[in-house]
Amino acid sequence: MNIKTVEKIIKINKGKNFVKRIVDPKKTMKDSNGDKYGTHLMMSTDFHNGVAIFPRIVEIGGTLYDLRNNKSAFKYALSKKEYIYWENSKEGKEFAHDGYKLYWKKHGIKVSTLPRQQYKEKIV
Repeated sequence: MNIKTVEKIIKINKGKNFVKRIVDPKKTMKDSNGDKYGTHLMMSTDFHNGVAIFPRIVEIGGTLYDLRNNKSAFKYALSKKEYIYWENSKEGKEFAHDGYKLYWKKHGIKVSTLPRQQYKEKIV
């Protein structure tokens, strides 16, 4: 995954809420201890001979909600068209795993969240 690909995908999908939040990640989910644990929790699933990329954390009415699992998040993403279709499964999964964070790195955006492996531990 490279920054040119990330920026191209962001530009093409700039109208999607979760993409807007990649560009400007002001909101962060917090657990009951107040620890920040995510802005998106991006997921991917096989979809029409490729993959669909979508967030598990969604914004509804100005508030972030953690939909808790891949199935619920994907159902929501489909209903709201809040996903990105990627033909190249490997590349799409890279974007979902942490590739989108290259945008933050390039633009000097500091996002304070727990490492991906700790997410499950912090869900309340």
